[in-house]
Amino acid sequence: MLGYDRPQNLSISYIYQLPSLGRKYFRGNRFAGGALDNWQLSGIANFQSGAPQRVGIGSISCAPSSNPLCGSGNFTGSNETWYGTPDRAMAPLLTFNPQYGANFHGVNSDWFNPGSASLPNINQPGTYVQPQFLGPGSNNWDMTLFKSFSLGEDRRLEFRWAAFDVFNRAQLDNPQTGANFVWQLPPGATSLSQGHAILTNPNTFGYILDKHGHREMEFAIKLFF
Repeated sequence: MLGYDRPQNLSISYIYQLPSLGRKYFRGNRFAGGALDNWQLSGIANFQSGAPQRVGIGSISCAPSSNPLCGSGNFTGSNETWYGTPDRAMAPLLTFNPQYGANFHGVNSDWFNPGSASLPNINQPGTYVQPQFLGPGSNNWDMTLFKSFSLGEDRRLEFRWAAFDVFNRAQLDNPQTGANFVWQLPPGATSLSQGHAILTNPNTFGYILDKHGHREMEFAIKLFF
Protein backbone atom coordinates (compact mmCIF):
# COMPACT_ATOMS: atom_id res chain seq x y z
CA MET A 1 0.00 0.00 0.00
CA LEU A 2 1.19 3.49 -0.81
CA GLY A 3 2.01 5.76 2.11
CA TYR A 4 -0.76 8.21 1.27
CA ASP A 5 -3.46 5.54 0.86
CA ARG A 6 -6.51 6.02 3.10
CA PRO A 7 -9.17 3.29 2.70
CA GLN A 8 -11.87 5.53 4.18
CA ASN A 9 -12.03 9.30 3.89
CA LEU A 10 -15.19 11.28 4.56
CA SER A 11 -15.54 15.08 4.53
CA ILE A 12 -18.77 16.88 5.38
CA SER A 13 -19.28 20.61 4.81
CA TYR A 14 -22.37 22.48 5.96
CA ILE A 15 -23.89 25.88 6.64
CA TYR A 16 -26.79 26.43 9.01
CA GLN A 17 -28.97 29.50 9.60
CA LEU A 18 -29.42 29.70 13.37
CA PRO A 19 -32.88 30.45 14.79
CA SER A 20 -33.71 34.16 15.16
CA LEU A 21 -34.02 34.38 18.94
CA GLY A 22 -34.51 38.14 18.96
CA ARG A 23 -37.48 37.94 16.62
CA LYS A 24 -38.95 35.06 18.62
CA TYR A 25 -38.52 36.34 22.16
CA PHE A 26 -38.02 40.12 21.82
CA ARG A 27 -40.35 41.04 18.98
CA GLY A 28 -40.06 44.73 18.13
CA ASN A 29 -36.78 45.22 20.03
CA ARG A 30 -34.30 46.41 17.40
CA PHE A 31 -31.29 46.00 19.70
CA ALA A 32 -32.15 42.38 20.55
CA GLY A 33 -32.91 41.62 16.93
CA GLY A 34 -29.60 43.10 15.77
CA ALA A 35 -27.62 41.15 18.37
CA LEU A 36 -29.39 37.78 18.22
CA ASP A 37 -30.82 37.36 14.73
CA ASN A 38 -29.28 36.21 11.42
CA TRP A 39 -26.32 34.28 12.81
CA GLN A 40 -24.93 31.50 10.64
CA LEU A 41 -22.83 28.47 11.50
CA SER A 42 -20.64 26.75 8.91
CA GLY A 43 -18.01 24.08 9.13
CA ILE A 44 -16.11 21.14 7.75
CA ALA A 45 -15.79 17.76 9.47
CA ASN A 46 -13.25 15.23 8.23
CA PHE A 47 -12.97 11.56 9.18
CA GLN A 48 -10.30 9.29 7.75
CA SER A 49 -8.64 5.98 8.47
CA GLY A 50 -4.97 5.79 9.40
CA ALA A 51 -1.92 5.63 7.18
CA PRO A 52 -0.48 2.24 6.14
CA GLN A 53 2.27 1.00 8.43
CA ARG A 54 5.26 -1.21 7.68
CA VAL A 55 7.64 -2.73 10.19
CA GLY A 56 11.27 -1.90 9.48
CA ILE A 57 14.71 -2.50 10.98
CA GLY A 58 16.16 0.40 12.91
CA SER A 59 19.58 -0.95 13.88
CA ILE A 60 21.37 -4.25 14.51
CA SER A 61 24.29 -4.68 16.88
CA CYS A 62 26.26 -7.79 17.81
CA ALA A 63 27.07 -9.32 21.18
CA PRO A 64 29.20 -10.23 22.94
CA SER A 65 31.61 -7.61 21.67
CA SER A 66 34.50 -9.79 22.83
CA ASN A 67 33.76 -12.32 20.08
CA PRO A 68 35.84 -11.52 16.96
CA LEU A 69 32.78 -12.28 14.82
CA CYS A 70 31.25 -9.06 16.16
CA GLY A 71 34.18 -6.98 14.94
CA SER A 72 33.67 -4.36 12.26
CA GLY A 73 35.42 -6.53 9.71
CA ASN A 74 32.85 -9.30 10.10
CA PHE A 75 29.62 -7.73 11.33
CA THR A 76 28.12 -4.63 9.73
CA GLY A 77 24.55 -5.10 10.93
CA SER A 78 23.24 -4.82 7.39
CA ASN A 79 22.26 -6.87 4.36
CA GLU A 80 25.95 -7.42 3.60
CA THR A 81 26.29 -9.37 6.85
CA TRP A 82 23.17 -11.42 6.14
CA TYR A 83 23.51 -12.03 2.42
CA GLY A 84 27.07 -11.11 1.54
CA THR A 85 25.96 -8.39 -0.87
CA PRO A 86 24.45 -4.90 -0.61
CA ASP A 87 22.18 -5.66 -3.57
CA ARG A 88 19.75 -7.88 -1.69
CA ALA A 89 17.28 -6.03 0.50
CA MET A 90 16.85 -7.04 4.11
CA ALA A 91 13.53 -7.18 5.93
CA PRO A 92 12.51 -8.14 9.46
CA LEU A 93 10.90 -11.51 10.09
CA LEU A 94 7.30 -11.21 11.23
CA THR A 95 6.29 -14.30 13.18
CA PHE A 96 2.60 -13.25 13.24
CA ASN A 97 0.38 -10.31 12.31
CA PRO A 98 1.65 -7.35 14.39
CA GLN A 99 -1.90 -6.34 15.32
CA TYR A 100 -2.56 -9.64 17.12
CA GLY A 101 -2.19 -9.34 20.88
CA ALA A 102 -1.70 -5.57 20.92
CA ASN A 103 -2.85 -3.88 24.12
CA PHE A 104 -3.47 -0.32 23.05
CA HIS A 105 -5.11 1.94 25.64
CA GLY A 106 -3.72 5.36 24.75
CA VAL A 107 -0.37 7.13 24.46
CA ASN A 108 2.63 5.06 25.65
CA SER A 109 1.00 1.74 24.89
CA ASP A 110 1.47 -0.73 22.02
CA TRP A 111 -0.51 -0.15 18.84
CA PHE A 112 0.91 -3.41 17.53
CA ASN A 113 2.61 -6.29 19.29
CA PRO A 114 6.39 -5.79 19.78
CA GLY A 115 6.84 -9.56 20.00
CA SER A 116 5.78 -10.00 16.38
CA ALA A 117 9.14 -8.96 14.90
CA SER A 118 12.48 -10.71 14.80
CA LEU A 119 15.37 -11.18 12.38
CA PRO A 120 15.75 -13.99 9.86
CA ASN A 121 18.64 -16.39 10.25
CA ILE A 122 21.79 -15.62 8.29
CA ASN A 123 21.19 -16.19 4.55
CA GLN A 124 17.44 -16.54 5.13
CA PRO A 125 14.81 -14.08 3.82
CA GLY A 126 12.66 -11.89 6.04
CA THR A 127 9.00 -11.00 5.58
CA TYR A 128 8.99 -8.86 2.45
CA VAL A 129 5.21 -9.01 1.96
CA GLN A 130 3.82 -7.83 5.27
CA PRO A 131 0.23 -7.98 6.51
CA GLN A 132 -1.67 -4.78 5.85
CA PHE A 133 -2.32 -2.76 8.96
CA LEU A 134 -3.03 0.91 9.56
CA GLY A 135 -2.06 3.58 12.03
CA PRO A 136 -4.67 5.45 14.07
CA GLY A 137 -7.42 7.26 12.20
CA SER A 138 -8.38 10.87 12.76
CA ASN A 139 -11.39 13.11 12.93
CA ASN A 140 -11.36 16.88 12.90
CA TRP A 141 -14.06 19.54 13.20
CA ASP A 142 -13.61 23.15 12.05
CA MET A 143 -16.48 25.58 12.65
CA THR A 144 -17.19 29.24 11.98
CA LEU A 145 -19.88 31.45 13.50
CA PHE A 146 -20.57 34.67 11.61
CA LYS A 147 -23.06 37.50 11.15
CA SER A 148 -23.31 40.63 9.03
CA PHE A 149 -24.52 43.97 10.40
CA SER A 150 -25.98 46.41 7.91
CA LEU A 151 -24.47 49.92 8.07
CA GLY A 152 -26.46 51.43 5.28
CA GLU A 153 -27.24 50.75 1.67
CA ASP A 154 -23.70 49.92 0.54
CA ARG A 155 -21.88 49.09 3.75
CA ARG A 156 -21.94 46.19 6.15
CA LEU A 157 -19.83 44.90 9.00
CA GLU A 158 -19.14 41.18 9.29
CA PHE A 159 -18.16 39.51 12.55
CA ARG A 160 -16.55 36.07 12.26
CA TRP A 161 -15.40 33.62 14.93
CA ALA A 162 -13.58 30.53 13.63
CA ALA A 163 -12.46 27.53 15.66
CA PHE A 164 -10.14 24.88 14.21
CA ASP A 165 -10.29 21.50 15.96
CA VAL A 166 -13.21 22.98 17.85
CA PHE A 167 -13.55 20.00 20.21
CA ASN A 168 -9.83 20.14 21.09
CA ARG A 169 -9.33 16.49 20.24
CA ALA A 170 -5.64 15.67 19.82
CA GLN A 171 -4.83 13.15 17.07
CA LEU A 172 -2.62 10.16 17.85
CA ASP A 173 0.80 9.94 16.21
CA ASN A 174 1.73 6.88 14.19
CA PRO A 175 3.37 4.00 16.06
CA GLN A 176 7.12 3.50 16.16
CA THR A 177 7.84 1.01 13.38
CA GLY A 178 11.64 0.72 13.62
CA ALA A 179 12.74 -2.42 15.48
CA ASN A 180 16.25 -2.46 17.00
CA PHE A 181 18.00 -5.77 17.57
CA VAL A 182 21.13 -7.28 19.00
CA TRP A 183 22.44 -10.43 17.28
CA GLN A 184 23.33 -12.53 20.30
CA LEU A 185 26.03 -15.18 19.83
CA PRO A 186 26.37 -18.10 22.23
CA PRO A 187 29.66 -18.60 24.13
CA GLY A 188 32.38 -19.92 21.85
CA ALA A 189 30.41 -19.26 18.65
CA THR A 190 32.43 -19.76 15.49
CA SER A 191 29.79 -18.61 12.98
CA LEU A 192 27.32 -15.75 12.86
CA SER A 193 24.65 -18.26 11.86
CA GLN A 194 24.74 -19.58 15.43
CA GLY A 195 23.25 -16.35 16.78
CA HIS A 196 19.70 -15.25 17.38
CA ALA A 197 17.93 -11.91 17.49
CA ILE A 198 16.88 -10.07 20.66
CA LEU A 199 14.67 -7.00 20.41
CA THR A 200 16.32 -4.12 22.28
CA ASN A 201 13.51 -1.55 22.19
CA PRO A 202 10.42 -3.52 23.33
CA ASN A 203 9.12 -0.52 25.29
CA THR A 204 8.96 1.79 22.26
CA PHE A 205 8.75 -0.43 19.18
CA GLY A 206 5.10 -0.67 18.15
CA TYR A 207 4.13 2.00 20.66
CA ILE A 208 2.38 5.31 20.07
CA LEU A 209 4.43 7.80 22.07
CA ASP A 210 2.59 11.06 21.58
CA LYS A 211 -0.34 12.90 20.06
CA HIS A 212 -0.60 16.24 18.35
CA GLY A 213 -3.01 19.06 17.64
CA HIS A 214 -5.03 21.48 19.73
CA ARG A 215 -7.85 23.95 19.32
CA GLU A 216 -7.05 27.22 17.60
CA MET A 217 -9.45 30.14 17.38
CA GLU A 218 -9.49 33.42 15.50
CA PHE A 219 -11.77 36.42 15.50
CA ALA A 220 -12.19 38.76 12.57
CA ILE A 221 -14.17 41.89 11.78
CA LYS A 222 -14.54 42.91 8.14
CA LEU A 223 -15.92 46.15 6.81
CA PHE A 224 -17.46 45.95 3.33
CA PHE A 225 -18.02 49.20 1.47
